Order: sequence, then C-alpha cells, then structure tokens
Amino acid sequence: MLINSTFWAQNISFKYDSKYYFLGIKGDYLGLGYVKEKADSFPSEWFYEEDYYELYLLDSLFKLSNSNGDVKIKYTIINRGKGYHDIQVKYDLISEELNKFVVSFYQFRRSKFLTEEGYKIYTGRLKYCKIRRSTDEQIISFLAGAYFFYSYSKEGNYCIHMPNSFSKVLVIKKLLKKYGCKEIKYIINKEGTPYVHKLQFIPSENLKLVFDHEKEVEWNLKSRWNQLKQP
Repeated sequence: MLINSTFWAQNISFKYDSKYYFLGIKGDYLGLGYVKEKADSFPSEWFYEEDYYELYLLDSLFKLSNSNGDVKIKYTIINRGKGYHDIQVKYDLISEELNKFVVSFYQFRRSKFLTEEGYKIYTGRLKYCKIRRSTDEQIISFLAGAYFFYSYSKEGNYCIHMPNSFSKVLVIKKLLKKYGCKEIKYIINKEGTPYVHKLQFIPSENLKLVFDHEKEVEWNLKSRWNQLKQP
C-alpha cells in the first residue's frame, strides 16, 4: 500500500499536509544549518541512492498534493552523481518554498562557522510553541513524517531515534504526550559518536494506526526499490 493524500483507518481520518510531513523528516543533526545568502538554492534535503525510496515517497506526496488542489509546492530533484567523497549517487531535493516553510519553524543563532565563500552559518532550534498552534491534521502529518524517517522497532516497542538532535526530538516528545502516548522514555546514548537521542513510547490508539501505516508504506517502498536494484 503506497501513500495516499488522505489517511483513513477505523475511527481516524485526515489529509496529509505534505509540508508538515516534510518538516517531520527534515534532518536536525546539530541543529538546522542556515545560510542566508544561499537560502534559495540550498538543498531542502538530500538522499543517497540506497535511500531513493524515501525521495520517491516525498515526490509522490507532493504530486498528490499539487494534483488535489492543495497548496502547490514547487520543487526540483537533481541527480548530483558521485561526489569526491561519496560512494553512492546523491540526489538533491531543492525547493525555495519548502526552505522558507521549514525556516519559519526555527529560531536561529549565529554559529562560529563560515562557508567556503565566507558566509555566516546560523544554527536553528525547532520551536515547539509554533508547532503546537498548528491544526491536529498538520501535527499528525509532522509526526507521521518523523516516524517514517526516524523510527525503528525494538521488541515490539515504538521508538524514534535521532543522532545529535538539538531540539526536534524534544518537540516530538512533547507532541507524543499531547496526543495521548504513554510511558514515554527519553534516552541519550553517549556510547560512541554521534550521540543518539531515543524516544520509546506506547502510542495512543489513533497514533498507532498512523505509525503502523507509515511502517507498512516504508516496507513496501523499500522492497520495491531493492527489487529494482537487482541485476
């Protein structure tokens, strides 16, 4: 079962908000890096070839959103080939619109680092106060995206793990509690690098349906992609 623009199961139904879904998958490694002078052209996200199924998911979701008359999202996907240090082909998802949307949810501070061109690099922390003012549909879309990209199974438990997350994992923790999840455990694994921030929890009945659906979509997409890669 591939992703649809509308999710329904038993007593829950909502339309995916593709922008919030993307916000959920957006990386948070050491905070969100931002360069004002390159904001328009900087990749919204990038993917290696082995994870192309993840990019395919976003591409499909954006196309569904655009065709259904929802908010139009302009974006391009660029095959960058193999870089000097890369062992796989790399793909960039570029969208000025998505960049502006994501940046609006972060609070930035100047870091001590500069780009090769000498531009200042800012580091952002996700603002819970803004996300919590979003609609239920938008927040669930955000959580669905985060679960698709950062979840793993451990003895039947529901878990999310994010490496070196400055703020996003804490926002997710608050939202899980807000939407009725129980026994939420926050653990930082400091063995080795990067540090891994883990959330383990029992989902509410409705979120369980959403999260189970995301894992089913992931399994199907990954299986298809692995079959296509076989000679």
